[in-house]
Amino acid sequence: MKSFSILLGAAVSLLSAAALAADPNYYENRDPVPPADPYAAPAPAPAAHPDPMADLNQPDKKYVGIDVEAGGGVGGFIDRNITSVTTAQGQWTGRMVFGTRSHFAGEAAYVGSAQKVNTVGISPNATLVGNGAEAAFRLNVLTGMWQPYAIAGIGWTHYSLGNATLTTSDVQSSGDVATFPLGVGMAWRYSGFVLDGRFSFHPATKSGLIRETNLSTWDLQAKAGFEF
Repeated sequence: MKSFSILLGAAVSLLSAAALAADPNYYENRDPVPPADPYAAPAPAPAAHPDPMADLNQPDKKYVGIDVEAGGGVGGFIDRNITSVTTAQGQWTGRMVFGTRSHFAGEAAYVGSAQKVNTVGISPNATLVGNGAEAAFRLNVLTGMWQPYAIAGIGWTHYSLGNATLTTSDVQSSGDVATFPLGVGMAWRYSGFVLDGRFSFHPATKSGLIRETNLSTWDLQAKAGFEF
């Protein structure tokens, strides 16, 4: 009886081993992992979302960047002898910037202004109109989306009182001055669109427009434009 039990247990063990060996998921029946091919091309990396500001964060040196802007602002004279008899200036400007994608750039601009004048020797509420041009060197501190900058240059402005009636030799109907613009500003650039704000001074040479006055000015301007 004892021998029969031993034989029966051995038979059951053999049948179990045979069934396990026939199982395809049994470890020793699995196909071996093929060795890595050292010459196989690497799997492609997952596609990254394009950065719309990549051309600004890493400027392409093939494109210096040209910015065309238009806008306006307010300003006025600095000399008290003339600020006491004039209103604030309304200003308008058109400007081109060459080199918006580099730290060193240049500017060329048309500048205009208009304001009222009330003083002895000029018909009441006469309008003083200024038209001129400027060229400036520009230092862009940053070249990305936000672009703080500083400018320094030279310009010319022609002032005219138009058809105002003059009754004193202390005032001339028109006059010209050389200007030396100095300023700081901040530009915001995105996908070719540009917003720009600037505060600047314009020291000027003497003029005979109004005797014993200096026509240096200040201004605060905002502009919008496009970059190419």
